[in-house]
Amino acid sequence: MIDDEKFEAFLREFQPRPPAPLPMESRPGTFAFRRLLAAAVVILAASASWWLAARRPNRTQSPDVKSPTRSSPVPPAMAEPSSLLEWTRLAQQDPRQLDAVLDAASRKLLPGFQGNASALAPLAKD
Repeated sequence: MIDDEKFEAFLREFQPRPPAPLPMESRPGTFAFRRLLAAAVVILAASASWWLAARRPNRTQSPDVKSPTRSSPVPPAMAEPSSLLEWTRLAQQDPRQLDAVLDAASRKLLPGFQGNASALAPLAKD
């Protein structure tokens, strides 16, 4: 009991007081400045990548690849089919013409696999 009374007397010596305000690390305007700076960096990076992509020439084949001769050339009037139904009709009516259209499309869309600059060159190294 005596220890409890001494302890309570000790606790009564403390007086509650309000906490001090938290220190501010930076000035009030720097947060807005940082946000504007980050937005400017993002815009600059996006515009630079867009500009570089627009300036890069379209490469359908690497320069050292020779174009193979086609067995049946695509007639100039035949446009590339745009729907699944048109592809199916072409496959049923004239499979050779379908092959020629697919060959022409693959030369434009797929990377070249011949030459030193091909996509498979690193895999061919022993």
